[in-house]
Amino acid sequence: MSFPRSFLRLRSINKIILAKSFLQVINKGVNEHIISSRFKKERNVQVIKMKITICRFIRSAVAVSAAAFLLFGLLCGAIPESFSRTSDGAVRCFLCSVSENRESVESLSPYLTTSESDIYTVNGDAMLFGVIPVKSVNVKVYDNFRVLPGGMPFGIKINSNRLTVAGVVEVPCGSGNKACPAKDAGLEEGDVIRKADGRDVTSADEFVSLIENSKGNVKLICDRNGVEKEFTVSPVTSSSDGKRKIGLWLRDGTAGIGTVTFIIPETGVFMGLGHSICDSGSGEKISMSSGTVTGAVITGVTKGKSGDPGELKGEFTDRLLGTVKENTDAGVLGQLKEIPEEQAPEGPVEIGLREEIKIGAAYIWCTTDNTGPKKYSIEIENLPSLSEGSNFEIKVTDPELISKTGGIVQGMSGSPIIQNGKLIGAVTHVMVNDPERGYGIFVEKMLDSASDPGSELQKSGSGNAA
Repeated sequence: MSFPRSFLRLRSINKIILAKSFLQVINKGVNEHIISSRFKKERNVQVIKMKITICRFIRSAVAVSAAAFLLFGLLCGAIPESFSRTSDGAVRCFLCSVSENRESVESLSPYLTTSESDIYTVNGDAMLFGVIPVKSVNVKVYDNFRVLPGGMPFGIKINSNRLTVAGVVEVPCGSGNKACPAKDAGLEEGDVIRKADGRDVTSADEFVSLIENSKGNVKLICDRNGVEKEFTVSPVTSSSDGKRKIGLWLRDGTAGIGTVTFIIPETGVFMGLGHSICDSGSGEKISMSSGTVTGAVITGVTKGKSGDPGELKGEFTDRLLGTVKENTDAGVLGQLKEIPEEQAPEGPVEIGLREEIKIGAAYIWCTTDNTGPKKYSIEIENLPSLSEGSNFEIKVTDPELISKTGGIVQGMSGSPIIQNGKLIGAVTHVMVNDPERGYGIFVEKMLDSASDPGSELQKSGSGNAA
């Protein structure tokens, strides 16, 4: 069977068309598959990028949070537990201000309180930027606190409530013979006698009387470096006065001369010395039972030199000025019967807090002869950080004082230091190898020590022989 050529041509054309259509379908499917695969790949890339972005964000957030907590911790550690301010002052530290709770006011010391002034503490919060609470703190407020600068000498006599062995000596017994019952019994310098034959003893007179009236051996209970020891001594009769003795020098108090730092004019309460007074033999503090303040005059000066500190020489007068209340780590606290305003070198001044003190010029008031306190120039050379809490360094620059004393000498301790019209502290120690230089104690530290009712008055001195 045969077909026309035209028919055959039509079938060929149809086949071509069908093939083209088939190819188009296949190409379309392939293109769609390629597009779909590409889209999926792009979508996967976007998801991966998004995940990476999220991870980076989380990591950054964690790092920022850790840094914030670290900075917060450092800020808390850098902010002191306590601050001080005057009545018209404000407390700021770094980026923080302090919000005070006025309901938590607590007065510190009955000695320092007057009808016009007070020292008290108040609780508060350190606020970052004044908004975010960072740390609870205490604020000590010196409310309208003004004092008379001192600089005048005073005599001090202390009776302690402990009896210390100051020395062991021999007792003459006649025919050139000597005996030392105390040494034979084992007693040593520095021993503190607590009891004699079961009786508490705290004064040299009491102990001497007990030994003189003894009929035989005497049992002693002593304290040696914190350890209780028992001794039995056998008194002998001294050929010099016919009294029974055991060969001891005893110390139950002291007497000395210092310099007044400041006086509270409303009450007569004063502080002086700028440091505690300890036993001259052991260096330990000695409790006191009573103490008196007398007048004193400076009679001469031993000039200081490198390696050999000088001293002010003086004498007591018969005038009883007052009593001693405490001996603190930062000086003697007492009260005068009369306010010696005629001796005060200048009128009442405010106290200067440690953050107000600047390196540079200042002056002291001290007495180096019988003409009363005089002003001498000094330089504040170094200030410790608030966290160190130590004393500051000073240097005498006044030619007259250097010519007269060589700089700082013993007896000048307590001389008030004034800067910018405010009392900022007191002379406390001299550098042994350079008498022109020494240390000053912050007046805040002196006032803080006076606020502690548990402080003890500690002194050294000489007493009677037994």
